Amino acid sequence: MERKVGAVLPAAGAGLRFGEPKQFKTLGKRPLLFHSLVPFLHSPLISEIVVVVPPDTVRQVQREIHSFTRSKPVNVVAGGARRQDSVFAGVKALSADIELVVIHDAVRPFFTDQMLAATIAACGRWDGAIVALPARDTIKQVEPETGRIQNTLDRQTIWQAQTPQTFRRQPLTRALETAEQEQITGTDEASLLERLGYSVKVVPGSPTNIKITTPEDWVFAEELYRRRKRDRE
Repeated sequence: MERKVGAVLPAAGAGLRFGEPKQFKTLGKRPLLFHSLVPFLHSPLISEIVVVVPPDTVRQVQREIHSFTRSKPVNVVAGGARRQDSVFAGVKALSADIELVVIHDAVRPFFTDQMLAATIAACGRWDGAIVALPARDTIKQVEPETGRIQNTLDRQTIWQAQTPQTFRRQPLTRALETAEQEQITGTDEASLLERLGYSVKVVPGSPTNIKITTPEDWVFAEELYRRRKRDRE
């Protein structure tokens, strides 16, 4: 029997590096958040979705999503101070029978159905699976204070993490609870599972699966959106 899968989209960031909450900035005719949400609405692999937003936007986003679609359950909840706080709030809001949890950056709109399916399938054997890219450039380990190179890392062992990231719910919940108790901030949810010894697999991502963080990223996103729109027409 297939396990039920829920998706959590953290979208509660303030967008400090971008200059505004980019998840609500319009790409084409819809907010960026909606471009990341739509593939989950269409995916037969996903049973329900939780979108995590700033507390003062919960009602507005809930209304907009319900006016946009009612194809499957979509819950909108308030996020926390850190990304992992928002993710934890989203995980808690999922139905009790959800066994696998997909976490995807709301500001990463160009992922594919194949990436999503690959991370879910890998959880048949592993505690989790993430989309990632092998490093292309030579990677240097540098002393932060002086800028002095300490070591050159083997790039064959270095991967750049992306999302979606899918985890078995019980290990994910334990990792988030432990991080909260020990006041640990992870760079992503996979890192929180790794530190407890859980097994997390990498599946191939794509250079176009960008996370929009800076205004320069937005320029690239607009061009990629235009190209994809032309290809569909």
